[in-house]
Amino acid sequence: MVNFVDQMLAGSPDIKIELLELAFKAALNLEKSRAGISLLYKLTNISPNDSESLNSFLEEWSVSDAMSILAEIDSRIKVIEAIDRLSGDHSVDELHTLHPLIEKARWVFGPEFDTPEYASNRGLIKTMSSVFGRKYKKEDFTNSARRPDIVVGENSSISSLGLEEFSGEIRKTKRVLLIELKKGGFEIGRGEMDQAKYYVEDIWHAGVGSCQPYIKAFVVGDSIDHLTGKYQTVGKSKDEQFGEVHAITYSELVRSAEARLFSLKEKIEGRYDSLEDGPLINELLGNPEQKDLDFAAGQE
Repeated sequence: MVNFVDQMLAGSPDIKIELLELAFKAALNLEKSRAGISLLYKLTNISPNDSESLNSFLEEWSVSDAMSILAEIDSRIKVIEAIDRLSGDHSVDELHTLHPLIEKARWVFGPEFDTPEYASNRGLIKTMSSVFGRKYKKEDFTNSARRPDIVVGENSSISSLGLEEFSGEIRKTKRVLLIELKKGGFEIGRGEMDQAKYYVEDIWHAGVGSCQPYIKAFVVGDSIDHLTGKYQTVGKSKDEQFGEVHAITYSELVRSAEARLFSLKEKIEGRYDSLEDGPLINELLGNPEQKDLDFAAGQE
């Protein structure tokens, strides 16, 4: 600390004693932290403009609050960056890479679907039990072994938006999201749209019709066949519609996500351009050793 004071005086011999005292106290506090020296070094190299911005920032925010918010935004931008990079690659491991990334991006389809009430790549019986909280039998389905990619129930904490209703003490799910993912570089055709439609019908006819949820399905792929319609309704008749199916591309999904994030990624593009694919996927999906194997397998 003596060296610190000597350097301060050598660099600014006319420094006010009050400022020198504040700098000394700040340095003492920083020295107690493991990251203190690194932070002090950064502060000595900060530009005058950034110094003004940092001061204004600290007048309104605590560092811990700001870090919580920035970490969430950063995580969401990284998820979208990863989807954007990998969705056109035929060699990427669809099940272990694209699936979990889209699970993390459920909020793109609406804030009500940013919820733990979802099932991914599980048989219809387990899927229905997870989303609707009820028991189902094989007899309820034409083929109970079929495995929809992702099925999500709405977030119960947003019930004020009319996404769920209560009849007596029984909660009624009002909206269900179904996502059918196709591997990187895959073109969506009529067969893929029909498959999603069958899933919507299976879920409805399995016994959820009594609570009358509206089931919105998305088929996501790299491109859409020009002879395939991008939208179709599902229902018993024109007047009894209980679902719909949309075909969208990964690029459309990414654009929607970026818009929901107020185009923040465009303002700090350089922060993410330098990230390498492998470390980015490992960070997002966890378990680095296993994910390294999965990602490497997808690149073979």
